[in-house]
Amino acid sequence: MTKDQTPTNSNPDVTEDIPEDDADAAAQKGYKGQAKKDMESVTGYFEEAKDNVDESKLDQAMNYLEDVSNKAKAQRTAHPPLMLRTPRITSDKELDKIVISKDDVDLIMRELEIAKAPAERALREHNGSVVDALAFLVRK
Repeated sequence: MTKDQTPTNSNPDVTEDIPEDDADAAAQKGYKGQAKKDMESVTGYFEEAKDNVDESKLDQAMNYLEDVSNKAKAQRTAHPPLMLRTPRITSDKELDKIVISKDDVDLIMRELEIAKAPAERALREHNGSVVDALAFLVRK
């Protein structure tokens, strides 16, 4: 088969009996040829979009993000996280005198999936404060 003739194979994806020069021509037809054209159009679009970037707006956005990040860091250092209050009461007799709510005990048991005794003890050690007891148990 000469270069001027088209391949006789009806399926352009099968190129096993077509010479190499004619295989490229067959590939340009059909599915492979369309895929190649599609890829070229996507690449062209990306390169066009890359050229349309406004550098000043990009710099402005990056500066804004950097400022927000710096403000957040400054705020974290200015206001350190809540320091856990350590329990002051150590004797069991003093702990038994502190009144705690059954609802608070149930809340801690349900949320942290712990037994009743540790939930009650944590609440009593933190003078009935659910927030402090939860924070203590979570960080424990």
